[in-house]
This record gives sequence, C-alpha cells and structure tokens, in this order.
Amino acid sequence: MSEEKQLIKQEERKELSEKDIQLLISANVLPKDIPKEMVAFFMAFCKQTNLNPFKRQVYIVPRFSKTKGMTYTIQTGIDGYRAIADRTGLYAGNDDAVYDNEEKPTRATVTVYKMVHGIRCLFTATARWEQYYPSNETAQFIWNKMPHLMLGKCAEALALRKAFPNELSGTYTDEEMQQANTIDINSQIEEPKKNGSSPKETKGVEQSSTTYSKELICSKCEIPIKSNIADYSSIQFGKMLCWEHQQEEKEFQKAGKSPEQQKIDEYESAMEDETI
Repeated sequence: MSEEKQLIKQEERKELSEKDIQLLISANVLPKDIPKEMVAFFMAFCKQTNLNPFKRQVYIVPRFSKTKGMTYTIQTGIDGYRAIADRTGLYAGNDDAVYDNEEKPTRATVTVYKMVHGIRCLFTATARWEQYYPSNETAQFIWNKMPHLMLGKCAEALALRKAFPNELSGTYTDEEMQQANTIDINSQIEEPKKNGSSPKETKGVEQSSTTYSKELICSKCEIPIKSNIADYSSIQFGKMLCWEHQQEEKEFQKAGKSPEQQKIDEYESAMEDETI
C-alpha cells in the first residue's frame, strides 16, 4: 500500500482501537481504567486541535479527591497551545512577559495578538505566583530554578485561552496544573514494593525527608516512592520514577530512546506491516 493511501486510511479511523488505547496507557498518555466516554471526548479534542497523542503532544491527567471523586484533565504544553493558535491563521504573535519584580517575580503579564475582522486585537492576561506555585516539593524545583519562565508560561496560556476560547477551552498547560498535582488517592497507602537498593547520594540535590507520600508516585508502576528518590528522578528524567524504573530509563537513554518511544515505534511498525 502506498504511503498516501496509508495516511488516508489512518485519517479515516474514527475511533481508537483497544490496541491503540492500551498503547497510550502504557505510554502514560491515558490513565488506567479511563471511561470510554472520556476516551471519545479526548479523541474528539485531538481531532479538533490537530494534536497527536501518539507524539505526546496532549494527554490526560487523572486526579482523585474525596469531594469530587475521579476527574480527568486534558493537558498539553505551551508549545501545543501556540501550535493550536497558529493553525487558526489568526494568531498574530505575542509580547514578552512583563514582571512586577525582575529578581523575584510575583506577577507576570503577557499580551497575545489576534486578527479580528482584519484588525490586530490584543488580549492580555496576568498570572500570580501564589495561585500557580506548586505545593509538591518535586514540582517546586523547576519553579525555584526558573521562576520567570514558569510564571510567564502560565500568563501566556491564560492570554492564549482568552484570544482563542473555541480552540483552547477545556484544556490547560502543564505549568498551569502543577499547583493541582497533589493527589488525594486514599486515606491509607499500601506499603511500597521492593525495588532494590536506592541511591545514597543525589549528586548535589538537596536531601529531603525520605518518607513516602501520597504526592510522590512512580509514573510507571504507580507505587509510592521516597521524596529524595523522587527529587533525583525529577531532575534527571523530568518525571517521577522508582529506583527500578530509573535504571530502566537509563538503559533506554543509552540506546537513544525512551521506553514509551520504543513501544510506540514497535506499534507503528506493526501497523505498517498490517497495512501493506
């Protein structure tokens, strides 16, 4: 089958197969036990915004609380937001973020421009530190290291959503949602599985209390991990992994691929074989 026909066939697929869903779950794009209705809603959003979940441009983050139960939030990065706005053909750029304090910002303001009936109109939004700074110690590291960048991204996302509500309503950027990453999973947490020895040193990372927390969960096996291991993993890999999965990640990085990308590559290869 020619490449053109293969692309047409992929475009004509209206729904995800069970194999697709399992792949996205294994790549942490979709959470386990996600309702079919939410999967359908997610795919409708992907089609409307032209974002590809198989490239991890957009994904769903589950959160549980005793008051609201399980909720699902569609999240993307600021680059995904910019891409969505640009595809409308009406995005006319934006100004650099303006901060109230260059040394220690508490407020960032961004102006986005959009063409409305041929007129370049501005949409301005302000993000405040106290509303977006995460309570999770692991997420705080990047905010403390690059406060201007993180707060500026939140302000830009707010301004883009003002300018393009039809395209961006109902989804939020990673930076906006980090303050909501405290997950109330259960009143009790199961004892963690044994993952081998943990690192005694964190290569310059400040040591924190080595207790298990509801907030610190391995993104692979979903077991609680110690805070010092979570801090190390966040810095080295950009995500929380238990010690066992950190070793796995290192091996894949040596090979030049992440575990998720290898699974996706194997899946795409299998799909190509099926369509030939």
